[in-house]
Amino acid sequence: MFIALFLCFLGTNEAWSQEWDHEYVPFVEEGKVWNCKTVRVDSHETNSIDCIFTISGDTLIDNCNYKKVLCEYEEFYGDKEQHYFCAVREIAYQVRFIKENQAEEMLLYDFGLPKDTLWMSYDDNEFARTRGHHRRYFPTRQYAYNLCAIVNGEVNSSYSYGFWIEGVGYAYGNPFEFTLEKFNHKFPNDICVMSCRKGDELYFDFEWTAAPTSVSAPQTQVSTSEKLFDLQGRPIQGSPKHGVYIQNGKKVMK
Repeated sequence: MFIALFLCFLGTNEAWSQEWDHEYVPFVEEGKVWNCKTVRVDSHETNSIDCIFTISGDTLIDNCNYKKVLCEYEEFYGDKEQHYFCAVREIAYQVRFIKENQAEEMLLYDFGLPKDTLWMSYDDNEFARTRGHHRRYFPTRQYAYNLCAIVNGEVNSSYSYGFWIEGVGYAYGNPFEFTLEKFNHKFPNDICVMSCRKGDELYFDFEWTAAPTSVSAPQTQVSTSEKLFDLQGRPIQGSPKHGVYIQNGKKVMK
């Protein structure tokens, strides 16, 4: 169960709107589509869409209005139909969801208080959502939030679980499941978001994150095309840990 420990009170959207330096991008929108692909070990392909999430239609659960999330994923479901995945709603910048075949609502995202670091908890595991920042390669104005471990009562940015993007969610995994890698997920394969859009409005494109930063790395014997960068665009030195990286402008898993 997802327990939020980080809010002392719940404000309204109107009260929190002054926290943004741009117009807030909601996560839950009718017709929004997340185009995803399966992440395969040592695969350099980044443009093969095989998993698609769509917010489509309304549903009423315990007298609360939700939007339905449908998923098309032939490798998992065995067909190309859209299958019910979960129900979501958004209130006061919080995205709440109810998983398939479950009755209890859980907190999926909290995009509120973008200038603050929020401490959060999943079961007995604490982590922190750091304050929002505008990523260098995003042409849109959404905030991105790093997810970091809490070690000895302190936020430790060296232990990162990735980041959330306002209006998009967790781009380097399933955006409709809790994101810490240590937890079991519904799909046996990892997926990542290649794009998120509503009609002609593009909220995220993986190519925005594929270019490394302008910070030059120390000269090594490794050619530029072989160098690894983390998902923040920073060069990786030495032997990388198990995870997902950028190499030659493409996503690879080690």
